[in-house]
Amino acid sequence: MNKLRDWFSFSKGERIGILVLSFFVVCLIGVKIYLHYFKNAEVKPIDFSSYEKQIDDFKAHLKKQPKKIYRSYFQKDTNNLHHTTYQKKWKNLHIELNTSDTSNLVKLYGIGKVLAIRIIKYRERLGGYYDKRQLLEVYGIKPETYAGIENQIWVDTTKINKIDLNAVTFKALLKHPYLEFDQVKKFIKYQDKHRIFNLKQLQTDGIFDKNFLKKLRPYFMVSGN
Repeated sequence: MNKLRDWFSFSKGERIGILVLSFFVVCLIGVKIYLHYFKNAEVKPIDFSSYEKQIDDFKAHLKKQPKKIYRSYFQKDTNNLHHTTYQKKWKNLHIELNTSDTSNLVKLYGIGKVLAIRIIKYRERLGGYYDKRQLLEVYGIKPETYAGIENQIWVDTTKINKIDLNAVTFKALLKHPYLEFDQVKKFIKYQDKHRIFNLKQLQTDGIFDKNFLKKLRPYFMVSGN
C-alpha cells in the first residue's frame, strides 16, 4: 500500500509540470479538431443576385427619367457664328460698354466676374471702346461668347478719352495697347520737332501708315487748331 502511494506522490513542482503538460495536450487536441472541421467544411459561395437586381432596377429607373433640354444652340451664318438663347434673363439687356461697371457686365451671357474685370481694364487702357467688336481683343472672350451677347451691347463713342497728340508724353502714349515701343519712340521724336495740325500729316510724313492710323483715329485729337 505504501509503495502504491509512493507512485502517486508528487512534489509541488511536479504537479505544476503535469498541469502545464496537460494544458498543452488539450490545446493540441483542440487545434486538431478545429482544423479538421474547417478543412472538411463546405465553403458556400456568396450570393450577389439580390444586389444585382437592385442595380438593374436603379438603371431602369434612370432611363425612365425625362432628359433636360438646354434651349441654346449654335447656328452657322455665312458671315459668322451666332449664339442663340431663349433664356428670358438675357433677352432684354442693352448694356453700354464704356460706362458699365462689373455688376452690369456680369448680367451678359457667358460673362463672369473675371471677364467683366478684364473688359473694364482693357477699356481703361484703350481710352474706351469705339466698336463693340473690340471685345474680341479682350483675353478670354471667344467668338461664340461675343456672338451670344452681340445684340445686347452697344458703345457710346462720346465717352472715349482722346489723346492730344501735341501734349501727350512718351510714357502716357506707350500705355495704349495698339502702340508698340518703336512706334511711340518714332512719334515722340517727330513731336519734338514738329507741331501736329491734323492726322493726315502723320500719314504724309510716314509716322503711321493709312490703315494703322485709321485704327487709332478714334483715340487721337489735335489741340490748338
